[in-house]
Amino acid sequence: MPAFGSTDHPNMQLRHPHPPGVRCPRCGQLNPAEERRCVRCQSRLVPAPIQRRLDLGDWPKVVSIDWIAPERYSRSASSARPSSPRKPRRRRPLPTGQLELDLQPLPELPAASRPLDEPELAPAPLRRRAGALLLDTLLVLAAYCLVLGIPLLKGIPLRWERPTVTALAVVLTAVWLAFRGLCAAAQQDSPGLRWMGLRLLRFDRRTPTAADRWLRLAAGLLSTAGLCAGWLWAVLSRDRLTWADQISRTCAVSAESGGGC
Repeated sequence: MPAFGSTDHPNMQLRHPHPPGVRCPRCGQLNPAEERRCVRCQSRLVPAPIQRRLDLGDWPKVVSIDWIAPERYSRSASSARPSSPRKPRRRRPLPTGQLELDLQPLPELPAASRPLDEPELAPAPLRRRAGALLLDTLLVLAAYCLVLGIPLLKGIPLRWERPTVTALAVVLTAVWLAFRGLCAAAQQDSPGLRWMGLRLLRFDRRTPTAADRWLRLAAGLLSTAGLCAGWLWAVLSRDRLTWADQISRTCAVSAESGGGC
């Protein structure tokens, strides 16, 4: 026997040409509208929602918003009410050991004042730098001969003995140090560098300070004491830098290149 409310019932079409009811979402059985559970599987039924139709006979018409969206109307009405000023929320203290996230912008970092480890500009060819050193040496020897010419003009004979040779070497070293020290104190390039079209720059393309020039002079003396081992290092190395260049972080470059701020 077919169950009540099914489409197989013989009198279903006569009694209810369009039978209202609720269809079970589980087994698909059509149940009467007043039933709360399915007559076949006893599942709970959810009544169909009743849709309200809008009469458009005399359209357009003004429709109240509380009829279309009552929840929005209640929310807007509650927001329209004057609200009392809120009290500032008290910040809770951080637990012990927890770090606070700092979202402030980073401060501007100062510019680096120390030169780089490698020169930004390629150093001048080694032969041009050696030519500048040779010109400075000739200039020092000319000044040295001028100093030696004074006693010769006065008729003082020179004896090539050990004390005399030692004194001449000391005088020559003093003239060389005076010449190089004068250039370092004045913060100017030597005449040999200028004649060869070179200029002295730091590795960061800045003009060397007096401290850089004095450090380069001390490194040059160290290289000279080591039988010009600094120049031999420049010949064998790939970067062509002498000991004075690497210690003072300065090098001789072409005068046409940029830099010198």
